[in-house]
Amino acid sequence: MGMNAEERANRLKEQLSLTKTQSDSVKKIYEQAQQQMMEEMMVNQGDREAMRKAITEINEKSDKDIEKILDAKQKKKFEEVKKERQTMMRERQRQQ
Repeated sequence: MGMNAEERANRLKEQLSLTKTQSDSVKKIYEQAQQQMMEEMMVNQGDREAMRKAITEINEKSDKDIEKILDAKQKKKFEEVKKERQTMMRERQRQQ
């Protein structure tokens, strides 16, 4: 299982050197995303394609919301973090 909202926010705080205010905002964004994902799982039980699409959209929205609270230096680093995340996801998919 993946990290919870607080763990994800703490990890991003370390990676991007977020302020307390930014970190709190990121945690709220991740909590909302987590809630939306849980709702989608209930609605789309058994429909893997619909769940994949919904989770992708939720993650994209979360990323955009996070970008809004970052400064230029943090945004550049966040782009690198997202690329690493995508690489890890592709590797995980190949292993299945």
